[in-house]
Amino acid sequence: RFWELPWSFSSILKSKWPIFSLLDAASSLLQRPGGCFQGEVLEKFLDTFWSGIYIPSHVSIDLLLNESAASCIEARASALLSLADNQRYSPLSPTGVQGNRYYRSTAMPKVEQPSEEDSDRLVARAEQMLRSSSKEKKWDFLTRPWPVWRLLDRVGNAEVVNVTTGRGQFFWMYVFPHRVRSDGIISNRIRGRREGYCLQQFQDEAVRRFEALQKQTGHGPARPLRLIEAGPHLGDCLLWAAAVFGADSRKSKEQLKVRSTAIEPVDQVVDRFRRSILANNFDIDLRHAWLGEKSRDLGPDKTPWVALDDIIPRDDGDVDIFKIHTNGGERAILDGAKTLFSTRKVHVVLVHSAEDHQLWGSAAFLLDRGYTLTINGKPIAKKDEALVKKWVKEKGGLQLHALHPDAQ
Repeated sequence: RFWELPWSFSSILKSKWPIFSLLDAASSLLQRPGGCFQGEVLEKFLDTFWSGIYIPSHVSIDLLLNESAASCIEARASALLSLADNQRYSPLSPTGVQGNRYYRSTAMPKVEQPSEEDSDRLVARAEQMLRSSSKEKKWDFLTRPWPVWRLLDRVGNAEVVNVTTGRGQFFWMYVFPHRVRSDGIISNRIRGRREGYCLQQFQDEAVRRFEALQKQTGHGPARPLRLIEAGPHLGDCLLWAAAVFGADSRKSKEQLKVRSTAIEPVDQVVDRFRRSILANNFDIDLRHAWLGEKSRDLGPDKTPWVALDDIIPRDDGDVDIFKIHTNGGERAILDGAKTLFSTRKVHVVLVHSAEDHQLWGSAAFLLDRGYTLTINGKPIAKKDEALVKKWVKEKGGLQLHALHPDAQ
């Protein structure tokens, strides 16, 4: 029935309907032994979906030129689709216009450049190859290991998404162009919902603190909203805040309504976050580092360890929200910010952790400084260590919310 549909592969991809994802799911259930041209090359094509390492173009070209693979339609189609996957990305300008990479050495404005056709043409060649096969062979495309449908599905996964803040603003986000593992699952959620993966509690507290700053003057905020995030992932929350409150890098520092600092150690995540910052002309201070109790330089080409106290100036002023979601080391991050907590107000602290000793360690740090704490909405006191650790073991990751004693 699929082959009788009146739509081309490209039109299905552009429609965003997950037809190829469904076919891939069906294929995984229908797999049976056998198939053509198996071995090391096939393993590379299968591993790409778990390692995140794309197939080098020369591997696909070698496969297409290999006479031994000439009769293996699914292998050759997979090679074409892998090439299409490698050719589908174009740089996004701050205006949201995609440029043509073949015109990057010319003076022609991006708005006047023709669209690239490489990916569409390669998908069309693969489609022609698959459609011209016999009925029996088409069944093999579902039951044999070459990942034709998974490659088609990935080709349709946008790398850059225009998302909404839910408050009337929109901004661009670079995400991972696949659906596997946590990075892919979250990226897929962003693509599907067109909204960032930002904790609602963060959004609510940001609005509350911004309004509190406005009340101090009766018109604009007394100072910019100050945000710090450890482990921002793709930058969902800080991009959201920049879009909602205003952090245009083309304006002077005095005109900014929000100032943000982000610390993220993972290269690929930093790369996507940085692209999003540039695409939106946002002013966000993004640091590529591990955050901990003490600063340590590990040498050339190594991601350094930094303590928050070493990168936030002492005269920087109060912090409205300090958010931590690092999948480990949360207490050390707080210990590296002791000067910040002792010399300025940190109005709201949000910590997510799935480790009982880290969550309680963070809670103890904040309780010792007079903060009012809740975990998943339930009040926490110094006597609740055993209870908190029990919750983590039973439920996994939990969200800690802390308010400064003088918080408004």
